[in-house]
Amino acid sequence: MNLAYKVVIQVIIMFVLIMLGFIITKLKMFDEEGKAQFSDILVSIVTPCVIINAFQVDFQVSLAKELLLVFLGAILIHVIAIAVGQLLYKKSPIDSTSIVYSNCGFMAIPLLEAVLGNTGVFFGAAYIAVFNALVWTHGVYAFTKGNGLSIKKVFFNPGTVGVAIGLAFFFLRIRLPHILLQPVQYMAGLNTPVAMLLLGAFLANVKFGSIFKNAKLYIVSVLRLLILPLISMFVLKLMPLGETAYMSLLILSACPVATMIAIFAQRFNLDRGYASQLVAINTVMSIFTIPLIVYISSFVR
Repeated sequence: MNLAYKVVIQVIIMFVLIMLGFIITKLKMFDEEGKAQFSDILVSIVTPCVIINAFQVDFQVSLAKELLLVFLGAILIHVIAIAVGQLLYKKSPIDSTSIVYSNCGFMAIPLLEAVLGNTGVFFGAAYIAVFNALVWTHGVYAFTKGNGLSIKKVFFNPGTVGVAIGLAFFFLRIRLPHILLQPVQYMAGLNTPVAMLLLGAFLANVKFGSIFKNAKLYIVSVLRLLILPLISMFVLKLMPLGETAYMSLLILSACPVATMIAIFAQRFNLDRGYASQLVAINTVMSIFTIPLIVYISSFVR
C-alpha cells in the first residue's frame, strides 16, 4: 500500500514535468530541432549513464542470480505479449507491437529510480536489454515483413551498449573512481526531467480531437495498460523473485506504448498519426493505470 502511494506521488510529479514540456512546446520555446537534439542526448548519453550508474554496486551472488531471473521474466513478458498481439492484431503491425513494447526507457526508468532506487534501475536494465533485442528484430520484422532487419542495431544501440558496460563492471567487480563516477551520476540525474519534457513536447504535436472518435485506440490501450500487466502479475508471481525485482518488472510491463512505435510508423511509411495518438492516449491513461496495477499487486503478491 505504501509503495502504491509512492507510485501515485511520483506519477503526479512526472505528469507535472510532462505538462511543462507540453506548455513550452505550445509556446514555441521548444522546436523540432531542439527536440531531436535533446532526444539524441537522452538516448545516446543520459540513458546509458543511468544504467551504468545502477550497476555500480557490490557484486553479490544472490543479486546476480536474481538478475538472471529478471532477464527470464522480461523474456516471458515479451513472449506472452507477442503471442497476444499476433492473435488479436496479426494484420496490424502498429497495434500488435503496441501491445508488446512499453516505454521502458522514457517512462519506466525515472519511475523505477524514484520509487525503487538504483536497485530498481539495476533490474530495469535487464528488461531494457530484452526490449532492445526484440524491438530491433521482432518489432522491425512486424513493420517491414523482414525487409528492414538490422542485426547491427540489436547489439550496437545505446541501451544495449550501456547494459553491456554495466554488466561487465558488475561481474568483473569494477568500481569507477569518483572523478569518473560523479560525471556519470550528474548525467544520470538529467534522465527524469529531460525524458518528461520530451514526452510533453511529443504530446503537444498530437491532435487530441480525433482521439475520442476512434474506439480501437482505447481497446489497444486497455490491452497494453491493464490486461498484459495483469497477466504479467500472475506469471511473475510464480517466479522466485524478491520484492524489488518483482515490482520492477511489473512497473516496466505496465508502462504505456513505447514512442519507438510512432518512430517506426514514420520510418516505415505506416500511419504515424494513428501511432502518435496511441502513444499519447496511453501516456495520459498510464497516469491512472500504473498506480492501479501496483495497488492490485499488493493483494496478489
